[in-house]
Amino acid sequence: MTSEVYARKWRPSVFADLVGQEHITSVLQNALTTNRLGHAYIFCGPRGTGKTTTARILAKAANCLALSDGDPCNSCTICISANSNTLLDIIELDAASNRGIDEIREIRDKVNFAAIEGKYKIYIIDEAHMLTDQASNAFLKTLEEPPPHVIFILCTTEAHRILPTILSRCQRHDFRRLQNQDMINQLPSIASKENFSIDSEALKTISRQSFGSLRDAENLLEQIVISYGNDITNDHVTDMLGLITTETPLNILSALLAKQTTQCLSLINEASWEGFEPKRIHKATLDLLRAAMLIEWGVVGNLDLPETTINQITASINKIPSHNIGQTLKIWSNIVISSDSAQL
Repeated sequence: MTSEVYARKWRPSVFADLVGQEHITSVLQNALTTNRLGHAYIFCGPRGTGKTTTARILAKAANCLALSDGDPCNSCTICISANSNTLLDIIELDAASNRGIDEIREIRDKVNFAAIEGKYKIYIIDEAHMLTDQASNAFLKTLEEPPPHVIFILCTTEAHRILPTILSRCQRHDFRRLQNQDMINQLPSIASKENFSIDSEALKTISRQSFGSLRDAENLLEQIVISYGNDITNDHVTDMLGLITTETPLNILSALLAKQTTQCLSLINEASWEGFEPKRIHKATLDLLRAAMLIEWGVVGNLDLPETTINQITASINKIPSHNIGQTLKIWSNIVISSDSAQL
């Protein structure tokens, strides 16, 4: 029997537990408490930022029998059924695999039937941009004038692929990539519930490598726990991801800023022979160059780097003229752009 993955097992069940999307959850909670729900919503944004989860919480809250400050109670019969995916009034459609006109016609034929258990019948259409043009056009009339007991929630990562006529009929909410600190704050709760430990540097690395997607961070965390056990360190994370250690990019940075071309090429070649992709070497060095520019300008507070690394960068830039940093950053950025096919 397979176990449930972290991203599903610890999926938020109330708006209060959603991370990094307060600009959306506050609006939805206010709509629920004032009984001013719209008839159609579209949730847009990068993957793993909580679109489908928010849609499910909204659908559950709209039918909840004991709503509290815009959050579902999770204890009434409606909430219990919704949490177990057995509530007949919440219908989910994956438009990636059910994208044709026949599926939309089926919705159109059934939409006038009253809700069975709750107040609203709610359709959640995931990957809505995958609907065919014919299906989208057939959906327009129903979306514009649905029965009062029906709410549509469309979720998409590519809003630009959805017909403008559909977009204009929906209340649009744009989900943002999560900040690294949001994920750093969230992941320890999973560690506590799953009875494993993880150090702070490992959390920072996972967050940086997830690029604003909490689901990616949770999946990566689970993969590392499966591979390395219940005591996770930053070395485990860098080993799993094949990340280059900070020492090599720092040495390359020092050589670049000092215009020691031979030393720089030697360091890159050595890292390549150790199995690191040139693109990763270039990207890691570029990140440090950007940090060097910010340090030169006195903007240190927002840097997501250990203090020792910041001190090493500061020592390097104190040895060279300030204009060297900008010139080097410009040249190195062009190298990174063209490094997909680079072989050193």
